[in-house]
Amino acid sequence: MRRFIKTTTLSALLLSIVAGGALAASGAASDSTSGDYYEGIDPHATSPAPAPMMMPSAVSAPSGIHRVVAEGPRLRHVLAELRTDDRRIGADRREGKMTATASNSVRREEADIRAQAIAVADRHDGVIPNRNYHRIVQEMHKLNQDIVRLS
Repeated sequence: MRRFIKTTTLSALLLSIVAGGALAASGAASDSTSGDYYEGIDPHATSPAPAPMMMPSAVSAPSGIHRVVAEGPRLRHVLAELRTDDRRIGADRREGKMTATASNSVRREEADIRAQAIAVADRHDGVIPNRNYHRIVQEMHKLNQDIVRLS
């Protein structure tokens, strides 16, 4: 019985390799003559190089649906600073410098700032306006002070 299973498995593997190789060699998988995978997808495209785009980021909407928002440089800066703060909170918590209550408090504050920044950027097509940006930076500064104070 073992020999039958081994023979069947080996023959199925060999058959799939031979069939896959024959299909790839015949070029049946691609009907394009240049070999470019994206050729012919957009018949109205005139330039081969796409225009530069802002970095997309998945954002969870209040209804739980994920939307894509183009990130501007201010939003990227805010999110990077908040990631750094989050790592610092985790490190302080692991080292025993911060209690669980204090850690939860500053993490909640960090999450509120993140949600606020994403919401503002979402309302303004991925860009945080000057007035909102300065207010968010002040809140991040207060968060940093709270982390130092509670550590």
